[in-house]
Amino acid sequence: MKEKYINKNVVFDSCTGCGACYSICPVQAITMQEDQEGFLYPVINPDKCVNCHRCEKVCPVLLPPDQPGVPNALFSGYIMDEKYQKQCSSGGVFGRLADKIISNGGIVFGAVFNSGNKKVIHSSNLEYGMDKICRSKYVQSEAFHCYSDIKHLLTETNRKVLFCGCPCQVAGLKQFLGESYENLITIDFVCHGVPSPGVFRDFLAEEEKLEGKKVLDITFREKNAQGKGEEYLYLYLHQKKKEFRSLDHFYYYLFLHNCILRRSCMNCEYPVHHYSDLTLADDWEQNWVDDPLTGVSLIQTNTDIGSQCMREIFDEMEIRQIEMGSRAYIRMPHDYDYKDRNNAFKSYRKDKSLDGLKRFFKQVKFRNEMRKRIIHDLSVMRKRLLKIIAFKKVKTTYQ
Repeated sequence: MKEKYINKNVVFDSCTGCGACYSICPVQAITMQEDQEGFLYPVINPDKCVNCHRCEKVCPVLLPPDQPGVPNALFSGYIMDEKYQKQCSSGGVFGRLADKIISNGGIVFGAVFNSGNKKVIHSSNLEYGMDKICRSKYVQSEAFHCYSDIKHLLTETNRKVLFCGCPCQVAGLKQFLGESYENLITIDFVCHGVPSPGVFRDFLAEEEKLEGKKVLDITFREKNAQGKGEEYLYLYLHQKKKEFRSLDHFYYYLFLHNCILRRSCMNCEYPVHHYSDLTLADDWEQNWVDDPLTGVSLIQTNTDIGSQCMREIFDEMEIRQIEMGSRAYIRMPHDYDYKDRNNAFKSYRKDKSLDGLKRFFKQVKFRNEMRKRIIHDLSVMRKRLLKIIAFKKVKTTYQ
């Protein structure tokens, strides 16, 4: 049997791994297979394929959804109830909206860590609970497994469904559904890019081997008493909690520096064209909250449904409406450098282990720190020279 990719140009350049094609195939001719970099791509079994081309019709890369949302308001704020502050990575907005949906008989779908398979999948609050769905997971999730369940809930039960995922996953879900539903609410976020599930799995497997214990959970941004949750990665093993300083850990550092991201993330346009009702982010530029334990969310409403969702929780928030465009990073397309990324995965493939990737991490970190130090030193020298020149001008004037 000879397998083939759906469209080699899409797969290797722009495929986001949303899995809409996998979910729509009527004869299960498509499987999601892991490449050498640890990312899932759709592969067709020609012996099963009936050439219906439904996979191509739902691909958000080949045929983007009809209309992206039109951003109409931007807010900075947080939920006042401390429960949601502790539960969520930022200002608790997603957690509160999710609880409102659940209390009204709806279902929430989001990313959860599956310790058995050492990967992140999309599942509902009925299976995992909201504590598992909330918080950031810095690895690409498998969202496509829940698309059919969502369609069934929307069409057969008329229950409200809240789906939260990456911008490309929201686009994939909407293409799979093929029409709009009034009982569907979608939330995406400002996405830096998704790192390799294969590298993530190898990292966890290495820790399990080293500790002789199973990894039960992982948190990338856990708020603690010192307000240092942004700076640490925590592993929860059996009867043990292990912490790593984020920028000293190879996985976290290479993620933040775009070295282990999916190819499609390197020049992604989804940050500009959101197909969700709401877009969430951290408001890194806010200056009205000083408490380090109080995360502040940035909320962009993209549709009337999104605006209605925000109106329903305004009274429970400390919130400010801010000028559209005042936070440029919420609509900034990716334009990352491929060089470090390609070298990182070359090291990963060469050793078929994390050893090469860890060596590469040390080299990149040393280079970046030296570059930062040189830039700082040059800046200090420039300021000193400007002071000397200014002093000499004043001295000359008085002479």
